[in-house]
Amino acid sequence: MNNFIQMLTYFRIIAGPIIFFLIVFFQSYGIALSLLLLASASDYWDGYLARKYSLTSVLGAVLDPIADKILITFVLIGLVLALDSIFIAFLGSIILAREFWVGALRDFNARDGNDDVGNSLSE
Repeated sequence: MNNFIQMLTYFRIIAGPIIFFLIVFFQSYGIALSLLLLASASDYWDGYLARKYSLTSVLGAVLDPIADKILITFVLIGLVLALDSIFIAFLGSIILAREFWVGALRDFNARDGNDDVGNSLSE
């Protein structure tokens, strides 16, 4: 079960670049959306299964938010390039700034030895 949970996280890391290529080079928005929804569901399920079966790990706690950031970054940049919209670029910048801010807060809290606050701030 532990390998399956890790594969869900790795799936999100791999799905980001695939979605990017589907959006930018193939304009396959429907397939990209389907893959994004599947990757988003995998985010829920890997956390749920890890907690249910007590298979949480330090690696999983580190990789999970990184996988989310990789996925969202590729999707946003792909949409900005494909849609060529200043509005989308601005909204994407706000979302990415929020991701960086949450990452910085997690790092700050981890340095202070306070894990709970960083986890409650995100997703």
